[in-house]
Amino acid sequence: MKQYEITFITKEDEKEKPASPAGGPVKAEIEALGGKILNVSSIGQKNFTYPIKKEKSGIYTTVVFEMDPQKLMDLNKKIGLKEDILRHLIILYKAAKVGVPKVPKILKVPKPEKTLPKEPEKLPEPAKELPKPEVKKPEKIEEKKEAPKKVEKPVEVAKPKVSPAAEEIEKETVGEEERMKELDKKLDELLKE
Repeated sequence: MKQYEITFITKEDEKEKPASPAGGPVKAEIEALGGKILNVSSIGQKNFTYPIKKEKSGIYTTVVFEMDPQKLMDLNKKIGLKEDILRHLIILYKAAKVGVPKVPKILKVPKPEKTLPKEPEKLPEPAKELPKPEVKKPEKIEEKKEAPKKVEKPVEVAKPKVSPAAEEIEKETVGEEERMKELDKKLDELLKE
């Protein structure tokens, strides 16, 4: 007989039935086929990522049992036909061995011996002077001298003719600006006192 583990998901309303023991429909099938229940554990109710048979959540239960390998296919078929079980998975159960891991011994790396520095190797003698490459001088570009341009006398721009009334207004404006400056000076003197 080998040990197996089955994890299955049942509908929500299976939990509400009072006569339903933990691992109910699966436990009865295992015992009917001559198997022996070793352990029953429940993860609890979980929501699904997508609906399974129109259900949005289910109760996850895991049962560890011993059974003859020839009867395992019969168990798988019977559980697959049950409407109360949404999904199931049967795997070969192997208990994990817990032990202290072996720690490798630390290897000692021998230290290199101190050695005197070696004499520097002789460098090859420098090569004799190489001939200098001939550099061609750029040819002079003759500049074209242009005859100086004759500068014509500037033309005097005639002042626009202004009416005598406009000239008087300009004089009055200048006179008015001077009068304002004098008033500002007098005002400053009065404020200082």
